Amino acid sequence: KQGYGRLLIEMSYELAKIENKIGASEKPFSDLGLLSYQKYWQETIIEILHRYHQFHGGEITIEEISEKTYIDQRDILYTLHTLGIGSYQGQTTIRLTDAMVDMSKHKRRKVDRSKLDLTPPIFTFNQLRYTK
Repeated sequence: KQGYGRLLIEMSYELAKIENKIGASEKPFSDLGLLSYQKYWQETIIEILHRYHQFHGGEITIEEISEKTYIDQRDILYTLHTLGIGSYQGQTTIRLTDAMVDMSKHKRRKVDRSKLDLTPPIFTFNQLRYTK
């Protein structure tokens, strides 16, 4: 209830950004874990959509949302579907309600990416050895 689970999920996405890999390093293995990820996806996607509309207007693609958030495109589409804010009429149209915009304004604990000190490992074929 204090937001630590969400903070850990956010941390996994920040690490994915450093490693330049779309999607968090782990996927939820339980129903409760999936609910936590879904909440994170909802908050993050709504925040991006609101901010993008506020400063840029116009359109944003699923690919662009994925590039900004590092959330997998399938998870973005799933989230938009579960929120009921996407409709298909030749293209996807997203409408944010006032309640959704308010949700994106809540103060939450955030990971300070500048404090993360990680050098992603680089594996070469020579480092991978098979032994019996």
